[in-house]
This record gives sequence, structure tokens and C-alpha cells, in this order.
Amino acid sequence: MYMPKLYDEKKLLSYLKKQQKHAWNLDADFQWNSEIDLTKEFVPLPDDFILSPYINDEQKVLLSQLIGLMINSSICELEGALERSKKQCWIDVINQYPVSPEFEQLGENFFIEEKKHADAFELFLEKFANKTNVSVDELKSILPTLNESKIEKLFRMNSYLGGKALWMVVAAVEEESIEVYKQMRPHKSEIDPLYFELHQKHFEEETRHASFAFLMLELLEERTSTPIKVLSRQLDFIMSEVLQVSWILGELMKVVHLKKLKNRHPFYQGLSELVPIIQQFTFTDVLKSLFHDAPFISLILRPGLNKHLSQFLDEQRSLRFLDKVI
Repeated sequence: MYMPKLYDEKKLLSYLKKQQKHAWNLDADFQWNSEIDLTKEFVPLPDDFILSPYINDEQKVLLSQLIGLMINSSICELEGALERSKKQCWIDVINQYPVSPEFEQLGENFFIEEKKHADAFELFLEKFANKTNVSVDELKSILPTLNESKIEKLFRMNSYLGGKALWMVVAAVEEESIEVYKQMRPHKSEIDPLYFELHQKHFEEETRHASFAFLMLELLEERTSTPIKVLSRQLDFIMSEVLQVSWILGELMKVVHLKKLKNRHPFYQGLSELVPIIQQFTFTDVLKSLFHDAPFISLILRPGLNKHLSQFLDEQRSLRFLDKVI
């Protein structure tokens, strides 16, 4: 990951110009008029995934599509939460700890791109909802959502108090999004073209701006007062991973709403028929699978394993929780 120096105005400006030069357009650079191919996967399922030995090829496609929708919704919600928390985690911070006009421009561009990414994933969800004869709200009833939840407000409060928890989540999600595409790329021919294109373009911009979250972490670590800094090192990452994990685990339980949609389209009917198979496993088995071999879900449930975030945590001697108990 390219990491410019926080106070090198020339490098920051060059970094910004590169992002702006290669930025894609939400309307012009996607084939939004193309149909989603429901015979294609969205994400590859690993051979050791807990359900793989018990389902047929058609069911694997359905499950792959559901997990793919969960990925889209999770990224959309987390990037949307960043935009909704912009005042606390960016505007207030940069007003209190100014760096340079170049850094401020870089930050504003970061938020523009994150908002664009959230909009792109939202458009795909809308297109899929139309394809499968449900409203967007009905589709989201089985997918992770975060809008204005208590968890989001806790992240916002942490930012207001000078903490780094939200930026730690941002740093983790940036890395996780990049890894998702890397896992998808070898299976391009098996994946719906529009879904693949969305994640490919998302990957391109994430790789160009992923270091901004770490620049913010560096700024907060450097400028905050010693008592807050010590407390932040002790609690912020634990808070970020516990809230992130509790959110995603809780949202995964929404699949029980599938039965309300099963008569709307074969997609939901087929998925509802998988529920009895899942119920044959113990809670411990399912939890173990989610943490270790579920596409993307395993990444988001173990944010401390992300390479660059892990390096930052080690450098700051930040406490971790889940890495010790899983």
C-alpha cells in the first residue's frame, strides 16, 4: 500500500491528482442497462465452506448470490455510515488539527469517492430487487443494514470524544474490499458480469485511496492529548471489532425473513429451502464457519487480521480481543 507522508504537501497533491485522474463515473462507466445473470455466481464459495458438501450446484449459485448481496449491502452501509458521520470523524478533526490545504483536498476527495461507492452498491441492490420482484426495502430485510443504528451512533460518539474506532473500521473495510476482489478475480468467467465489474472498479479506487484511513489514524495518534491517546490505544480497536462483529452477526439472523419472500421469486424460494439444511448444524459449527471460511464475512468478522491494520495496531501496541479468543 502506497503511504504518503502526512506533512509532505507535494506528495499529497500528487496522490490526489492520481486519484482524480483515474476516477470512474457512476453513470457513464457501468453497464447498468445490462441484465443480472441469475445463473451466475456473485462470489466463489470455498471448497471447505460448511454447506458445500450438502448442496447441489444450483443451490451453490443461490447461496453465492445471497452472500454476494450481503457483501454489497455491508460495504454500502459502512461507507454510508462514514458519510453520515463526516462531521464528527473528519470536519471536526481537521478543524481542530489542521494539516495542510492539500491534505484537506485529499480528505474531501476520499469522502466523495466513498459516497460514490455506496451509491454504486445501492444501485446494484435496486437492480437486483427489480429483477427478483421485490422492493429494495424487502430485499434489505434479509441483508445487513446499519442506517442510524445504535452501533453507528456509538462510533460517532467515539469520534466526537477523539477516538479512532470509526477510522479503524474504515481501514479494515478498505482492506477487506480489496481482498474480496482478489478472491473473485480468478473466477471471473463464473461470476455475473455486472457484479464483477462493480467490484473491479471498487477495487481500483480502493487501492488508490486506501491509505487515507491510515493517515487519519496517524493524525489522531499524533495530535490527541496523552490521556485520550492512552485510552484510545487500550479501547478503540476492541470497541471497533466488537461493534463491527456484533453488528454483522446480528444482521445475518435476518435470513429468517426469507420465508416472507419465498413466493415472490424462485431466488427466495430456493434460498428458503436451504434454511432446514443450515438448522441441522450446531450454533458452534455455524459460528466457526462464519469466522473462518465464509467469503468476506470471515474477513469482516476478524478485522485484526488485515495486514496493514494489523501492522498499525502492533506499532501502536493497541489491545485486541477477538484474536485472543478465536
